[in-house]
Amino acid sequence: MLEANSGEIGDKSFKLMAPFGRSVIYGAKNAHDSFPTEKVRQLIHKNQSVTGFNFPSLQPEQIRESVPALLDLINNGRVKLFAKHFLLDWPMFAEHLKHFQTGKLSAKWC
Repeated sequence: MLEANSGEIGDKSFKLMAPFGRSVIYGAKNAHDSFPTEKVRQLIHKNQSVTGFNFPSLQPEQIRESVPALLDLINNGRVKLFAKHFLLDWPMFAEHLKHFQTGKLSAKWC
C-alpha cells in the first residue's frame, strides 16, 4: 500500500492492510505521525511491515526508472487506485486526475 495520507484517512488505510501486507509511507503529511500501540500490535499479529521514503531525496532517474513497472502493475490490475472512498476506473484516469488537480478530491494508492 502506498500511503501519502495522515490522520483519519491514513488510519482507515492502515486498518485495511492485508496480512503480510506492506505499507510504504511517503510525503510531508506523514513526517510527524507516530505509531500508537494498537498499530504496532496490528503489525506484529498480522505479520505486516512499514517503510518510508522522501521524494526530494531521490534523483529524477531513480523515479523515472520505476514508473514503467508501476504503470505495468496498474494496467494488469495488480495495483488499484482509490480516490476519496471509491475505486478509480483506470481507463478514466485522465478524467479523475483533472478532478484531483482541482484540490477538491484526495487520492491514495492502495
